[in-house]
Amino acid sequence: MAIAKAEAEKERKKREEIISKLEEARKKEIELSTKLKEERLKRKEAEKFVKQEREKIARIKKEEEIKKEQIAKAKLEKEKKKKEKIKTLLAKADTLYKRSNFLNPPNDNAVTLYKKVLSIDKENIEAQDGLMKIWRYYVSRGDHFANKKEYQKALDSYNLAVKVRSGVEEVDKKIINIAKELAIAKAEAEKERKKREEIISKLEEAR
Repeated sequence: MAIAKAEAEKERKKREEIISKLEEARKKEIELSTKLKEERLKRKEAEKFVKQEREKIARIKKEEEIKKEQIAKAKLEKEKKKKEKIKTLLAKADTLYKRSNFLNPPNDNAVTLYKKVLSIDKENIEAQDGLMKIWRYYVSRGDHFANKKEYQKALDSYNLAVKVRSGVEEVDKKIINIAKELAIAKAEAEKERKKREEIISKLEEAR
């Protein structure tokens, strides 16, 4: 009887141990399952975040590309308008040049328009050439009158050359020299005038 009780107790304890181990195994399984769910959730959140960031980067890149395209388009349009404006100004300037409207009328002459072109495109060869031709014309004209000793006309021509292209030492020197010659000529003319007046006065007195 005692042996049977002892065996029964032993069997009970064994069952309890088994049950306890099963419960621990179940707890661990539940914990592991919970951890796995948490890991899956974290992974999903991470994947979602990465996806959102990729979409964000792609959107920013697309916006940047669109902006670059718009800037490039605006630049091309601006360049096109610039070229059209230069073409129009040069055509008008050339027409005025052919008509010898170099400096007249004011604000609507060949020189003004060539200079407008250079204010838009300082390297424009056609406008530079146009101004150079007009400048040479006035310098040549000034030289012609200077050689003929028509100093006032020479000075006027050199001054017009300065309006076309200023700061040229060669022309500045010509102006100084002509101004001196003109002053001498005026002084001589005044002296001659006074001499004539004296002669006329003496002739009148003699009468």
